[in-house]
Amino acid sequence: MVRKQPILIVGAGLAGCLMALELAQLGYRVVVYEKRLADGDSLAPRRSINLALAPATLQLLNKSAKLGNQLKAITTPLRGRVFHPIVGNPVFEPYARTESEATLLNPVAGAVSVSRAELNALLRSAASQHSSIEFRFGQKVVGCDPKQAAIEIADSSRRTFRVEGEIVIGADGANSVIRRAMTLNGSCPARENRATLKHGYKELALAPTPARGMRKCALHIWPRSGFLMMALPNRDGTFQGGIFLRQDGQQAFSNLESEAAVRDFFEENFKDVAPHILDLEGQFARNPVNSVDAVQCDPWSMGRTILIGDACHTLYPFSGHGANLALSDCLQLSQCIQMHAPDWQRAFSSFTDLRKPQIDSLCSADRVVSALVLNALPQNGIRGFV
Repeated sequence: MVRKQPILIVGAGLAGCLMALELAQLGYRVVVYEKRLADGDSLAPRRSINLALAPATLQLLNKSAKLGNQLKAITTPLRGRVFHPIVGNPVFEPYARTESEATLLNPVAGAVSVSRAELNALLRSAASQHSSIEFRFGQKVVGCDPKQAAIEIADSSRRTFRVEGEIVIGADGANSVIRRAMTLNGSCPARENRATLKHGYKELALAPTPARGMRKCALHIWPRSGFLMMALPNRDGTFQGGIFLRQDGQQAFSNLESEAAVRDFFEENFKDVAPHILDLEGQFARNPVNSVDAVQCDPWSMGRTILIGDACHTLYPFSGHGANLALSDCLQLSQCIQMHAPDWQRAFSSFTDLRKPQIDSLCSADRVVSALVLNALPQNGIRGFV
């Protein structure tokens, strides 16, 4: 049975779309608000480093969203990692064969590489076909009353209005407006813990390449002293990746402002792959330097409002865990809602009791490992990394 009062989801990214599908399957009416404009089959262009989806996440997507062959058509199997030392031959390391052999730095085999934009389009298409789900694009959420499950929206005409729902689910990413509203709550504000590294990253696209060691079924890593480059494969033989470099200093983005400086830097540090980076100087000039942030929030819920995914637990972008955790949040929250709603407090408490300790521990470990990887990774790499 479809309820009269809709559930409001803020954000039409991966978690927002999958959460909408999960709730619709439970019989709820869902309205998803997204600040970006719909552009045909995808939202307005937004580049992203490819995602590495774990086997458990693939099972979740096939079960919840019924993506099946559509998902296979946009993913590339990952068998392991290839390290590209500055001197010597590339080294391939296979992923762990079983769950018992897997560690934080050595995931189990069965993962795939996928474009975030393509996966998002698939999930959004699946959600759009459900009669109980409505997407409202070009409507920016600028505020939230967490206790009353109300959001304030500014539409494309800059008009603001208030919308109330049964509950509000904040799936609006690392810079979540919903989380911000919770931290500004006067009586008992939520706490935000943000850790920003001195590094930033630029996304770079690579052409299909015969460069030594470039496998189409592996995550590629070029470890250097104090910085690194990574790339994940696409179905068409291209690679999508990026360089993680200090914002300021001797070897930093601030010293790579001319085309000659960029070319010299890549020829010196990434000689094997530099010729295969598409329009290197142009990409480097066009693509922004993104900050490397990790965010934790406590609590994840307030009143009739709850956060999921990057809105409450943002990991560093090269950890490989962020999207997997966000999608898994959707399944866990859906199960808690099915068990306890309309007792929303109990549903939210059950969800956070189940998820938060485990994810907080992972976030803490990720902060330590990521800082070490970026600042002290040997140029020949370390066994088991990523």
